[in-house]
Amino acid sequence: MPPQYGPSDLDASTVPLAIDSVKSGDGFDMTRCSYLLIEAGDPDRIWTITSGNRQLPFAMISLSGIIFRPPSDEQFTTPDLIEETYDFVEKELGLSISPSSVWLPNKLMPSPKLEEGTVLRAGWNVLALAMRHWNGTLANEKYLQQAFEVEPRIAISEEETKAFTIWHDSLIEDSRRLYHENVSKALEWSNDDREESDS
Repeated sequence: MPPQYGPSDLDASTVPLAIDSVKSGDGFDMTRCSYLLIEAGDPDRIWTITSGNRQLPFAMISLSGIIFRPPSDEQFTTPDLIEETYDFVEKELGLSISPSSVWLPNKLMPSPKLEEGTVLRAGWNVLALAMRHWNGTLANEKYLQQAFEVEPRIAISEEETKAFTIWHDSLIEDSRRLYHENVSKALEWSNDDREESDS
């Protein structure tokens, strides 16, 4: 059993992970978790690296990075903070956010029964290993061994679980509303076309 961590351990140096699925059997006892990834594609702007009083302008060809927290708080404790993060990355920075995944050993989970959508916070030490495992550069046996050696911090983030659940449900509701609005408009246009042809 790994060390148990609580809310006081969920600082901004940990990464939010949402549980997608839990696998067990056939020697593969893993939980798939997703995280938020910043991505940049086309080099459409000039960036600057600053260190002390020195600056280095450059054009970004490609970029990807894991999001640890929203711009204005330590955690995603409300749906508004999730929206703020998307607006900041996509509208202000001109980048995009997409989900990516890793496998974490079930034995590292803070509880043996976790539902899909539960948000965890994991220390960067174990997540870095998980990413190497996901990318195929760290074999399964070595991953399982090293994951316990780094003293991973993994804990349930109840506030973020609630916030992401509300946010996700609102996206589904907005999609349904837009769908019905589009269907209604299509029917109106169809009726107008019939009336014009009859006249």
